[in-house]
Amino acid sequence: MSDDSSHLRRTVLKAVGGLVGGAVVGFGLFANATDPTVGQGSVNGRLLRDTQFQFVVYNRGARGHVLVSAKVLNSDVPERVLNSVSEEIHMGKNERRVMTLSMNVPEGAEDFEISATPTDFPGNVFY
Repeated sequence: MSDDSSHLRRTVLKAVGGLVGGAVVGFGLFANATDPTVGQGSVNGRLLRDTQFQFVVYNRGARGHVLVSAKVLNSDVPERVLNSVSEEIHMGKNERRVMTLSMNVPEGAEDFEISATPTDFPGNVFY
């Protein structure tokens, strides 16, 4: 075998090995991302003035930081956020946590949304 074909084969094998190794590392990063979801939740009292939102956050992924938020929405214009509150927390792997967020809810609010999003890389890429 000539040196040229041997050199070409080594170059191709290095490139394929690098691609496979990079794919494994990349998959490992995304497979180990923080993965928070919001479970059951409720509101203490009415959506008016000082209101407490209680809900459960589950982290089905790796440990990391999570931003939990509550928003109150206008009944006439559903996309219009009247007020919101957020808190960043650190969650362990497969942790379940009961959260309470408080806010002053203005008049006209008839609906609310609770969300939990990862703030650490690579989990924050998906949100």
